[in-house]
Amino acid sequence: MSRLRRGITAIFVTLMLLIATIPLNSHSKAKESSEKFIIDFRINVSYGLGWRVDTPDPTPMIPGKEYTINLMAINDMDSTKIAEVMYGYLPPEFARYFLLVECFCYDTLKLKAKEVTELPIVVIIDPAILKDRKFRKDKNITIRFNFYPQIKR
Repeated sequence: MSRLRRGITAIFVTLMLLIATIPLNSHSKAKESSEKFIIDFRINVSYGLGWRVDTPDPTPMIPGKEYTINLMAINDMDSTKIAEVMYGYLPPEFARYFLLVECFCYDTLKLKAKEVTELPIVVIIDPAILKDRKFRKDKNITIRFNFYPQIKR
């Protein structure tokens, strides 16, 4: 992989991690709303990885409430495989309201040959989203996780 591409990938991963760590809006109230957002998780596994990762059904979520989602990953290969994960949101403005309290995507993932593991995600949607005009009508959100073989550094 070229030095430029590695640099761009490193910058992108750093930006996504920074966005994900922005704290919930301090002006929002922790109370729950009855308005639901439908979170559609999309999983993409790079061809060379040899893993399968299940895709959960679209999940209704109420702002202010904590949710735990568990994905299952399977290494179908006869050797240990190490993966990294990048993620993103559609629409991208959703990132400021979505707090990943716990996510497998913060770490490098290592699965031995034929190993099966659970990948937990704990999330909260900031109730401040209810004041954002963009999200008054559009309650459908896509979160994409891209799994790819670890880049050798």
